[in-house]
Amino acid sequence: MNQDKRTLLPGLSLFVCFCLLTGMEKLITHFNLPPSLMALGEIVCFGLALAMALPGMDRERFKQRLAFKMPRKGGWLLILFMGAATAFAALSLNMLEYRLLAHTGLRLTIASLPMPLGGMSFAWRLLIGVVIAALVEELYLRGALFSVYGEEVGTSACLLFGGIVFALLHGSPLDLAAGFCAGLAFTYLTYVFDTVWAAVLSHAAAAFVTVVMQWIADTYAPFGIWNILLPLTVLFFLLFAFLTLDTLGKMLARGSIPHFEVSAGWYDLWLLVKEPGFIVFVLAFAGKIILNYWIG
Repeated sequence: MNQDKRTLLPGLSLFVCFCLLTGMEKLITHFNLPPSLMALGEIVCFGLALAMALPGMDRERFKQRLAFKMPRKGGWLLILFMGAATAFAALSLNMLEYRLLAHTGLRLTIASLPMPLGGMSFAWRLLIGVVIAALVEELYLRGALFSVYGEEVGTSACLLFGGIVFALLHGSPLDLAAGFCAGLAFTYLTYVFDTVWAAVLSHAAAAFVTVVMQWIADTYAPFGIWNILLPLTVLFFLLFAFLTLDTLGKMLARGSIPHFEVSAGWYDLWLLVKEPGFIVFVLAFAGKIILNYWIG
């Protein structure tokens, strides 16, 4: 099977996943769906996309990525520190953007579907964000798609592509920067540990941090917590970014994780973004933004 045929269905699966997420988002927004249906929607959206991507992937490579591999010394810390740093980076970017643009109704993202700050129990937030979203999103994005595109191009291009895809799937311009950072981090962990479970665990850690921050924002809003929440998240981001880089540097020095493979850089990225399925996916994202602007 040539490269174009191998990547056609995985590329189209991104478009299908985005359309399903957009439809579920409208249902959640207009009909105030219960958490159980939100959980089901997250599973269906990424489950169907995963099923579409299966025919084009290297099955053996996918099975290898599904295998759990015990991280070497420092690996667990890197996974958790990077997850926490990603969460605080995303929270800081989201709050900064909303503050600069004077938006209301801030959404602290823990899943590709919208989850408002109020109206959902702590247990449901944990189940949907920390367990379900981390599992189904990473199995599809870092498991299935990375098994296809990771074999076609070099590491740097694949990392950038993973960040772009994750950002666009969140469907909102205000989530682009945060989504890109998260996608970049989770794709990198999949590469260095050669297992999707590193990304799942880091994604879960990031979601847990966000759920806790949501609870703090809900509980202490009457006491003016929002006045100090942004500097607090920036401070914690700097702390966990330092811990992440320190752990990463030590693991690289010991040879516990691989360095980047040599690649053609921007040309490799171009090979990925010119795929018909990805182009349709980007057009769908642009169409959603335009319709939201005109219709509201």
